[in-house]
Amino acid sequence: MSTHGRVLFFDVSLSHTLRPLPSAAQGVANDSHIGGGGPPQVGFVGGSVATSFNAPLDVAKSRIQSQRLDSGTPPKYTSTAQTLALIVRCATPDPS
Repeated sequence: MSTHGRVLFFDVSLSHTLRPLPSAAQGVANDSHIGGGGPPQVGFVGGSVATSFNAPLDVAKSRIQSQRLDSGTPPKYTSTAQTLALIVRCATPDPS
């Protein structure tokens, strides 16, 4: 399963966990929930959490895959954690 699939599964399962489906005894047809429904805050929170975790990992993956590997020169990016640390270190301005 891809990262996008796991994040989408988390988003959908979170929204259905927070808002249970009404039963037919409550007078609501079950087909009214096709398309998600529910308060927009649930979708906003789920999307924000998913993007906050997925975007930095996607940037690290892209940098690892796009680097040139010259013979005799060690790669600049070796792991996801090392790549993220290097990005943060290079993007942070000096306090001078």
